[in-house]
Amino acid sequence: MLEKAAENARKKGVDVSLVQGDAEEIPLSDGEYDFVLSKYLLWTLPQPDMFINECSRLLKDGGLMMIIDGLWFQNPDGTEKESSSNDRFNELYSGVKPNLPLAKNNTPERITALAQSHGFEAVSWRFLEDYDAFLERNDPSGHSAGYIQPPHMILAKKRSQT
Repeated sequence: MLEKAAENARKKGVDVSLVQGDAEEIPLSDGEYDFVLSKYLLWTLPQPDMFINECSRLLKDGGLMMIIDGLWFQNPDGTEKESSSNDRFNELYSGVKPNLPLAKNNTPERITALAQSHGFEAVSWRFLEDYDAFLERNDPSGHSAGYIQPPHMILAKKRSQT
């Protein structure tokens, strides 16, 4: 992923610093960042609280955290999703899913409450309604058919400590 990101940055003429690390213990300095983005990460973490703490630690006062995630393994009513792609996910993740608190019930309301419980304010969320069209344009391999509902985006502001 880092190689792909570096390649994309070169193509676009963007100067970036890419660092590999653990999302629950990010190897970056405190309070130096205006924005933290997490895309499809939170559901994969055994301790999502630690990641939210890390986001707070990294952000300047008033900095923004954006989390994009979704209900990958279940329908909105909480029942198990049945599809060939979900069968493959179950096969790949069966050993770790029981240890991932957000592999189930990864709702925007739950993530919003998690952000608020860690001192974030002005927390809002919305479904990414145009996500299927984006996938069809940029990844025509049929991924959009695998989603019951579009992913959600949560935006939260780090509370000022002063």
